[in-house]
Amino acid sequence: MTSDNETVTATPERGQVGAHTPMRMAAYYYAFDPTGVRHIDVVLSAVACAGKAYHHTEDWRDNCSPYPHLTGANPVEWIQNAATDAAASHAEAIRLISFLVNHSNARALLSDGFLEDARDWLKAAKGVA
Repeated sequence: MTSDNETVTATPERGQVGAHTPMRMAAYYYAFDPTGVRHIDVVLSAVACAGKAYHHTEDWRDNCSPYPHLTGANPVEWIQNAATDAAASHAEAIRLISFLVNHSNARALLSDGFLEDARDWLKAAKGVA
């Protein structure tokens, strides 16, 4: 687990995640380890920031200043917006993999091993057995 002062990094623009500004991963009584997947790390960070902003979840709807990498007026919005952004990113990845798997021109450019991995990933992402 990360200590209270350890962070991963995010870009300075609000809601945009990258590699330049600190992104909190610890609250008062708990901390998260970064996953290495930016959008997932922002969700974890939003929960950590909410926990750092307020001791009690009942206060998470109170408006307060967001951390630089989060959007929303309160901790509930920080978490929801981070999750919504992660879902949009995941959906875009699924669309890209679908395109690569289903279009003959794209298939000609890629190895069969990659396509097999892409098909497996796409099935897993869509929840298909």
